[in-house]
Amino acid sequence: MTIRSIDFQEKRSCPRIKRAVRAVCEIDGIKYRARGYDFSEEGLTLLGMPIMPRAKNYAVICETDDGHKARFVVREVHRILLYRKKTRFLRLGLDIMSMDDRAQAFLHGLKPPRVKPEEEKRTSPPPPQYLSVSRDQKRLQFQLPAFARIGGRTYRCRTVDLCSWGLGVFAPDDFPRVDIYDISFLDPAGKEIPLLVQEKNRRFDPTAEGQLRLGLQIIGGQDRYDNFLKRHTASS
Repeated sequence: MTIRSIDFQEKRSCPRIKRAVRAVCEIDGIKYRARGYDFSEEGLTLLGMPIMPRAKNYAVICETDDGHKARFVVREVHRILLYRKKTRFLRLGLDIMSMDDRAQAFLHGLKPPRVKPEEEKRTSPPPPQYLSVSRDQKRLQFQLPAFARIGGRTYRCRTVDLCSWGLGVFAPDDFPRVDIYDISFLDPAGKEIPLLVQEKNRRFDPTAEGQLRLGLQIIGGQDRYDNFLKRHTASS
């Protein structure tokens, strides 16, 4: 097993769909929870816990936030132990050996929507963005309670602003450097909106009682978040 920092990013010749979903791996009759986030018709990448054993072939069931599922039989190509202080994950590169009848529709649903040039100006709000976005998109200024869960610990945070591809949050100064993690915030009605995010930048903000300001890109939980943005964009 290779050990590398969680900031390591693998480079591929074939682009994949950068969309995170829930996943369950079935290995020797035992189910292991994971995150699938990097898909093509030939393979996918999983983030899982280090206890996942090696196996020649096994099943992976993936599910999106809106309930679409697919079952893949996969072969493990490589595994990398990602670490950041006390938090460790397995990053698994998997080849798809076979898939069920739902898989083609599942993969198609992960792709970003295509917008015709003549319709692009009329599209509001913009379709969900994935990796390449600019910061000139409209940002909603919301200060809402948020909670990040990392390594069995919960960190109390606070949102600063929200846009279609990500959000800014204030976090305590002992917030760990972890590439991908779960965070949720409470909307004004008190409903929880869970997200899987990737940290893109951080800086110390002396105006915020000495807290860190984090720039986070959303890679999972986009559907519920988009509905929240649509409601409050329309009312602003």
